[in-house]
Formats: sequence, structure tokens, C-alpha cells
Amino acid sequence: MIGIRIVGLEALQAKLGRDITPEVKGFTRAVAEDVQGRIAPYPPGSEANWPVYHMGPHTKPNNYGRWYKRGYGPRWSRKDGSVGGTKSSEMMNRQWGIRSQGQWGQVVGNRASYANWVHAAADQTAFHKARGWKTDKQAITETVQSGVIGKLWGQVMRRLWR
Repeated sequence: MIGIRIVGLEALQAKLGRDITPEVKGFTRAVAEDVQGRIAPYPPGSEANWPVYHMGPHTKPNNYGRWYKRGYGPRWSRKDGSVGGTKSSEMMNRQWGIRSQGQWGQVVGNRASYANWVHAAADQTAFHKARGWKTDKQAITETVQSGVIGKLWGQVMRRLWR
């Protein structure tokens, strides 16, 4: 898990003389939404998403006539020309969510059983990395470098000091 710590919130709260939890929670939620917006999109389809029939003269790869269809699951072509498959996709694009953690924190996550192998920097497979799937660390780094955190915090500060 990766987190961002905001130093001095207790002192700010004391200076204002009121609970600032709603504003800070709104801020952390907005940051989490930005991170989710960066990690959730699928990269373009790759050779894994269309049938493999030929790789060269006299070559028949192990995955001959097999592919993975996003939103469906594994597919294969049969000798009679029909297509078979197993509708087993967990539809990772629909499994994203944000939940509160602690007083002000937020956690971005995905309920698909294989999400760690696709998106977790510590667990991502070479297969997914090679096809452009973003990791949690990449999404957070992009959010930090984009300046959106400073912009969102500035909005919170303007609301608090009106």
C-alpha cells in the first residue's frame, strides 16, 4: 500500500478552532479519484487479444487459434471453423473502487482476483508490463507530478480561510 501523509493537519485544525475532517476527506477522495483515473484505463489491445494462426513457415505456436477477449474470457477456434470460449472475465474495468481508511485516508482498489498481477508494482507480471498496464506506483507518480494535489489542496485552503 502506498500513502501520502499530510503534515500539520492537527495544528491547522486547532488554529481554525473546528473539525476540518469533511474538507480533508473530500481532498483525499479527489486525489484517490485522480489516481484511479490514471490506473484504470486499459492499454490498447495487443497480440494477446486476437487469434494466433501463423507465425512463420512450418511454425505452430502453443497458443495457435487461442486468444483472450476482454470482457469475455479465453476464446479458441475449432477445426470446424466455429469459435468456442469460456465466459470467465471478471471485467476488471468494472471492479474499481475507493474506500475510506482511517480518519482521512482513502484506498484505491480493484476486486478482480488477478488485479495485483496487472497493477501492483511489486507483483506485476512481465507480460502485463510489456503491454503497457500501469502500476499503482506509476499512477501515483503521475498524480504527484501533474500538480493536481497542490491545486486540490489550494481549493481546500481557500474554503477553510473564507
